[in-house]
Amino acid sequence: MSPQSLVSSTRCLVALALLSMAGHTSANSFGAPVCDVPAIPFAPMSNAISNPAPSGWVATAPRSFYRIGETIDIRISNPDPLKRVRGVLLWSKFSDLSPAGSFAVDPGPKPLWQYVPPSPTAQCQQGSITHTSATPKMQSSLVFNWTPPAQGGALFMRAYLIEDCAIVSGCRSAQALTPIVNLFEAEFISGFE
Repeated sequence: MSPQSLVSSTRCLVALALLSMAGHTSANSFGAPVCDVPAIPFAPMSNAISNPAPSGWVATAPRSFYRIGETIDIRISNPDPLKRVRGVLLWSKFSDLSPAGSFAVDPGPKPLWQYVPPSPTAQCQQGSITHTSATPKMQSSLVFNWTPPAQGGALFMRAYLIEDCAIVSGCRSAQALTPIVNLFEAEFISGFE
């Protein structure tokens, strides 16, 4: 088989796999398989997207700057307190798209969050965090402890969510992408910020 035939066959298999998932959006029960999602719809999940797209989801930091060595809590929320998510992928990156900082993962026996497992397509280190199951999560659990990178610098964070549709039968949860959160390293001059 020629290299062109092998590439063509592989593309065909991938296309068939993606088509078989069309019209069905759900959170992977094992977490996200990637470090980030630049746009929706995220093709490996589904080409179906809620119309209108879910809105109101935001990731927030307590301030627009960070201090090296001080952890901060990143929250994901929606103005509607009853909205929940089934899947979460939260990431922090420098402008060159390399991972920035690290998220804390609960070491307990049944943690809600985990690092994205390394794979040939995902080398996220601790700069991305995802869910461990597709069970619905209340907004109160969407708080992530993040430690800034030791080298400092400007960075951004963003979250990709699978919003829970709250209908058990025939559930068709929707994809949401939060606005970008920019964080800058705090600079000190003669004891002043």
